Amino acid sequence: EGGAGLLGSRWLMRCSDVASLAERRRAHYRQWVEAVASLPACRALFADLPETCVPYMFPLYIDHPQLHFNLLKHLGVPLWRWDEMAVSSCHVASDYRLHLIHLPCHQDLHPVEMDWMIAAVAAVMRTAQE
Repeated sequence: EGGAGLLGSRWLMRCSDVASLAERRRAHYRQWVEAVASLPACRALFADLPETCVPYMFPLYIDHPQLHFNLLKHLGVPLWRWDEMAVSSCHVASDYRLHLIHLPCHQDLHPVEMDWMIAAVAAVMRTAQE
């Protein structure tokens, strides 16, 4: 019943410190929120997380996706967006398709990695606008 995938998931849950994992992800998310709060041309999609939320990424809305997304990718910042998945006649989906980037906030990020990504995002957001 459930197959190997379910067994693997159960094993991971038993052998992981889920509370610690969740708190590290939430801490990284809060660090992103604070880091982008004063930056131009972008905003956190959600500045606050519900207490039960464990984020898998940090959603950042950028005003100038062509310029900023490409600069961030060129610098090597690990980010994603819904380029092809959100093709839709829905206005919100169409807008988020290119303007919403996903930045990492997983539990294994080292402080040096977070500092570098935050510095890169800050430098790019402060560049000339389109």
